[in-house]
Amino acid sequence: MARILVVDGSILDRKRAAAILQAAGHTVVEAASAAEARRLLGRPGQHFHLLVTELHLPDMDGLEFIRAVKADPAGASLPILVVTPLQAREVVIQTILAGAEHMVAKPYAGETLLRRATEILTSCSLAREEGEARITWSLAEVLRRETKRAVRTGQPLSVLVLRGPAGIGRQVAEAVLRRVQLRETDLVIPIDDGVAILLPDTDAAGAQAVAERLRRGAAEAPPALPGQEGTAGPPGLAMGIATLPEDGRDAEALLWLAVRRARPMVAPEGRG
Repeated sequence: MARILVVDGSILDRKRAAAILQAAGHTVVEAASAAEARRLLGRPGQHFHLLVTELHLPDMDGLEFIRAVKADPAGASLPILVVTPLQAREVVIQTILAGAEHMVAKPYAGETLLRRATEILTSCSLAREEGEARITWSLAEVLRRETKRAVRTGQPLSVLVLRGPAGIGRQVAEAVLRRVQLRETDLVIPIDDGVAILLPDTDAAGAQAVAERLRRGAAEAPPALPGQEGTAGPPGLAMGIATLPEDGRDAEALLWLAVRRARPMVAPEGRG
């Protein structure tokens, strides 16, 4: 079982999260503040498999706390699950860019928190078995790196976001991607209920060509969603694109714009 650090200024919320995770057999250490959490993370010989944190902390902004953890060698590869009542899209994007793997909205059912934690821990275990140096790619790190490279070389960079229904969006998006061949240089990174696809050296026209291939793949991709059985259209997916330099040169702004532009996909002509 895993060793998990739970950080929340609310003693009731912290104890509830700890109880849920402990009931599943995990060892839980609690911290009431960012400062206490960082002390625990910095202790010699102290090792955690997962950090669960609220964004509203008594002594530090939650996003700043996540960035600080990721900037510290002791926490650079530590996966982070955020629990918060804040679920606006801009908060989700900022949290992912800061380095978190996933978010759970408060109030939550116990099985929801446990399922998300289990998904992250399972992914980490698989990554370690495959010998990866990092548990997961950090979307923030990759996007910033690719943005800087594009600005430096004067080449375009497109960000394509593919999102689906809450809870199953990532599985649906990945089912579509299995039907579409991307270049070796293209990067696919999981985000909340979907994937972000970074397309280096790709202008707006090239990104639209990729989008068209995704539409064709989505028109054929299972699984059908409840209430959509037997339909020929894309299974509840929305897609948005932003391109550097036309849409700016800031990494976070590009991702946020791609998310804001996401619109329901429609099947290509001749399908359905």
